Amino acid sequence: MKTNSLFLSALACLLTAPFSLGQNLNPTVEVTNVYQGKPSDVRKPRIGMNIPDSLMRFDLDFNYEVFDPPYGGSYSFKPYMLDMRPEKDAYRGKSLYFKAGAGYPLHPELEFVYSPELDGRFQFSVYATHRSFIGNYHRLAPQQEGDTAGVWAFRKSGDHFKGYDLLTTAGFDGRVSWDKTLFSFGVGYYGLMTKDMIAKRGYNAADFNLRVSGKGNRGTYFLYDAGLSGRFASDNLETEALLFGPPLMTSGKHRLDESYFVLDGVIGQVLDDTHRFLVGFEGSTYSYGNVFEGSFGRLALMPRYQFRKGSLNLSLGLRIEGLVRGDQKDSAGFLAISQKKGKTVYPDVHASLEVVPDHLLLYGDVSGGSLLNPYASLIGANHQVTPYYAWGACPLIDNGIERVNARVGIKGSIASRLQYDLRAGGAVYENGLTDGIRALLEGYISPMNMNRPALLYADYGLYYADLLLSWKSAKVVIDAGVHYRRNEFESLRNVQTETEGNLYQHLYLQLPSFSGNLRAVYDINPRIYLGIDLEAATSRSTQSSLEETWKIPGYVDLGALTGYWITRKFGIYAKAGNLLNMTVQRNPLYAESGPWFTTGITLSL
Repeated sequence: MKTNSLFLSALACLLTAPFSLGQNLNPTVEVTNVYQGKPSDVRKPRIGMNIPDSLMRFDLDFNYEVFDPPYGGSYSFKPYMLDMRPEKDAYRGKSLYFKAGAGYPLHPELEFVYSPELDGRFQFSVYATHRSFIGNYHRLAPQQEGDTAGVWAFRKSGDHFKGYDLLTTAGFDGRVSWDKTLFSFGVGYYGLMTKDMIAKRGYNAADFNLRVSGKGNRGTYFLYDAGLSGRFASDNLETEALLFGPPLMTSGKHRLDESYFVLDGVIGQVLDDTHRFLVGFEGSTYSYGNVFEGSFGRLALMPRYQFRKGSLNLSLGLRIEGLVRGDQKDSAGFLAISQKKGKTVYPDVHASLEVVPDHLLLYGDVSGGSLLNPYASLIGANHQVTPYYAWGACPLIDNGIERVNARVGIKGSIASRLQYDLRAGGAVYENGLTDGIRALLEGYISPMNMNRPALLYADYGLYYADLLLSWKSAKVVIDAGVHYRRNEFESLRNVQTETEGNLYQHLYLQLPSFSGNLRAVYDINPRIYLGIDLEAATSRSTQSSLEETWKIPGYVDLGALTGYWITRKFGIYAKAGNLLNMTVQRNPLYAESGPWFTTGITLSL
């Protein structure tokens, strides 16, 4: 692909230039004797929106794995997903960690990490994970909301369909540590298999990453950190019924190939403990073939000046970027990429003030930039996404623009037990990715001619607020989060499609106004623990040019967990979810049927 060659040439040029990772990078590299693998990382999409490091780091040791809530902060915000959060890393600091379980409906799960303690410069970790659901999904149908005319809510109809959602990852990570340099690398496998009423898929990907960085020093020194990561993937799709209608993608087998490369790094001069001059860079390229043929990429530079004096931290910078696209070809009737280029220069400013050391920190940020939405990100966030979601309504793959995102916050701790983080802000998005519904307006209802999820792009403003809390004592650990989101769509496109005499309207879904999560664990004694796990979200409404309104009902997902350590290294556990038997639609129009229960074993050496 010609565009791919162009991007790779540009990346090679970037390697020779004095640029740096454009975020608030901590130049100190901590090296431990045991390389601790993190399989939870590989369960997350490897690519997504740009997340400033300074905004994701919490100085007072917040557990962000527990605080990975639905619609997390605006920077981890993915308007098309309300995904499950990973479990706590119980294996940190262990040479061998193994956890396996299954239950009813079938929820097999596996976590394996082997990180031997080695003498010398080389350390490595081998990992494997598996999470899946095999069973019944609710068939959902629009039902009139009480006595309110023109308001329809998607609720369970009483019927079911069989399906599955299986995610498997495996890989090898290693690193070599010298006196002044650290080299790390990794290879991995990412496999996703799903089946529903629309299609079944087998997505297989090979991932790699390389990184070299200098170890931190004090005083004046040259800072550098650079990495290259990539993926080669193929999504094999099969539909059993007419999916798009001739002459578009019909029933049968189809394939979408994907490959990407991402280069990023940091180079700059640290003058002393107070002043640093850094320049960041990022170069990325994404290419696709078969059902959809096209390519796009991004080149970005992030110069900044960082100042630290006493309790004040400032990072004053800019993000300078450009988007590049190749020719688009497809065989399934997607709309053309919108060519949204946004601005060339965006703010990249971060500030914090420690009012009370270790107890009270004030912070604020102003940023912006383009938001790439590659296929790997889409299916990583919502496993049911297929090219069908975009047919006739929008490009299969497109970019959004975060014109500006500003927030302020306060975080700290009270009595060394309670940690808190309260933040609020607003953002403006152009061509932002959002959930949608392809609603049947006129025609006949059949298994394939019904209301379906959709991916849509729209301009909107977002107001948000988050409150994160964590309590830790000798016997009790509580993590909780409450989140507010209000998005206001602008200039919605009135998108209608027709297939075999059926008329569909594409409707834009707003975010839930409130969502939250709570996890509380009580240690009865050193061997036995009990806990609850709660996740909730309010309803979501559509916005369109129609008088009717469609809603995704809110839900409360109540779960419980317990465990017993038979020895210090071996234990058993059990957990259950959806104990209230609600229709939990984390992703629109998909809901697993009924409560579930899982039990298994844990080995930690």
